[in-house]
Amino acid sequence: MKRLLVTTSLLAGAAVAVWGASTHVAPQANQTLVIQGGTLIDGNGGAPVANSVIVIQGNRITAVGRAGQVQVPAGAQVINAAGKWITPGLVDAKANWNWMYGEAFLRYGVTSAMVTGARNDQGIAERDAINHGIFPGPRLYQGVINMQGGGPKGERKDNYRPGDGSRVIGTVEAARAFAKSNLEGGADFLGTNDGDGPPEIFAAYAEEAHKAGKGVVMRCVGPQTRGRECVLAGADVMIHTGELGVQMNKNPDVWKDYVGLPPDAYCDMDPQKEKDTIAFLLQHNTALEPDFMATGRSFPSNWKRYQQETHEVFEDKTLRTYYSDEAILDLYDNQQSAEEYLPPDLISLRTCGFKNHAKFIGDFIAAGGHAVAASDITQTPPGLGLHQEMAVFQDDAKIAPMKVLQSATKWVADHFKIKDVGSIEPGKFGDILIVSADPLQNIM
Repeated sequence: MKRLLVTTSLLAGAAVAVWGASTHVAPQANQTLVIQGGTLIDGNGGAPVANSVIVIQGNRITAVGRAGQVQVPAGAQVINAAGKWITPGLVDAKANWNWMYGEAFLRYGVTSAMVTGARNDQGIAERDAINHGIFPGPRLYQGVINMQGGGPKGERKDNYRPGDGSRVIGTVEAARAFAKSNLEGGADFLGTNDGDGPPEIFAAYAEEAHKAGKGVVMRCVGPQTRGRECVLAGADVMIHTGELGVQMNKNPDVWKDYVGLPPDAYCDMDPQKEKDTIAFLLQHNTALEPDFMATGRSFPSNWKRYQQETHEVFEDKTLRTYYSDEAILDLYDNQQSAEEYLPPDLISLRTCGFKNHAKFIGDFIAAGGHAVAASDITQTPPGLGLHQEMAVFQDDAKIAPMKVLQSATKWVADHFKIKDVGSIEPGKFGDILIVSADPLQNIM
């Protein structure tokens, strides 16, 4: 699919750069850019707007509407999008960022990335370097240093060294102090790496984030804090679905200590517990991040296609000049077929678990809940991985394309409490995709 990517950040280099099937337009800081004639899908979930006009001044959208309702400023650079569809730039909810990903992210229309695998001061430096045009890449939103629980009694040792991406925190007071330190250090949101501690530790950490208007993303897979406890502690986004499969199981005692990523625990999902859990999540407005490409690797219905797509990415000789063979082989290893690394009985269990996990996410969204799409690199290739996760949302979780698009745009921004991206409306950054086929017919 031919894609036109419009980003109005202060990117270095030429105003127009062509990468494969994408054209990237970055106007000068004081320039006015107008996109007109296309069908606008603004990310808010309403009916598409035919023959639309979008005005961008510098790096912000200043007007949006139908032709005739919005004046085209004299002297503006105009992009004719007639016969095309216009969407917000994609937002990756879990990008374990490395410097060499930038080109590929932009090539696949991923204009923002939540770096929940915290990168400490390096992450802040890379975020700011992109924002100041030192090198091109998506907007990076950073968590600085993640928190890990101190164990059930708070006695787990903190072996932090300068530059590490997480610290072990064992008391409520320490959690509050650590949250404040992260916020002072420039965190865009706060994150956790595990649920290995009592809920009150995580609740104190989240409370400080919310006081500052920041979102909280928790990888709270237990054993002390997971699922429902994580929601009550204040998680805005739960990575790996918060291991809710354990709490919805017909026999949760069998799984009470399970902290693995594969969806095995969903195989014996209790229908009534599923309904109760959905109602509970809706009550608390918590978004789920299933990470299907990571947790259910090899079990999505179109896995062979994903493997082929991934190999095709690295046929690009230019990308291979700086993308290491080691990183590529690691990715290929993460996308093996199940038959290559699992015995038949575990394949059967995991197939069942994946299908129920996908059903739960589909049911949750059908009931009005939100799930967010993520690449979870290095489980997937940079940029393309978000598209693969979105395809699983559509093909296996049976989510309508409009909501799949929102799962990779507005819902991510809203639950991470990032106000500048995720939809096309006045005041937002002008990060926009123009595509040649209707994504509401098929998200692919």
